[in-house]
Amino acid sequence: MTRVDVELTGEDPWLRFEIHSLAKGVNHEVPMYACGNPCRVLLPRGKYRVSVTGSPEQAAGSREIDVTADGSWLFSLHDRGAAAGVWGRF
Repeated sequence: MTRVDVELTGEDPWLRFEIHSLAKGVNHEVPMYACGNPCRVLLPRGKYRVSVTGSPEQAAGSREIDVTADGSWLFSLHDRGAAAGVWGRF
């Protein structure tokens, strides 16, 4: 199984990432990896849900990513007073 380099990061040093495989036959509730910012892992190609938490003032969120090759994703969380959610860009 070929693995690719994946980097998850954001401007907030308090970000924490949990990476969940969305592959068939896998327990989607158990994270494959849990790591701080920056998070560098080797993953098989496929779809993943990345759950992101930060400081107590920020709303947690999650986003689906499709890993097809080496890549980086930049994440940011909203303040709890703003709309909840997470965004990322490649």
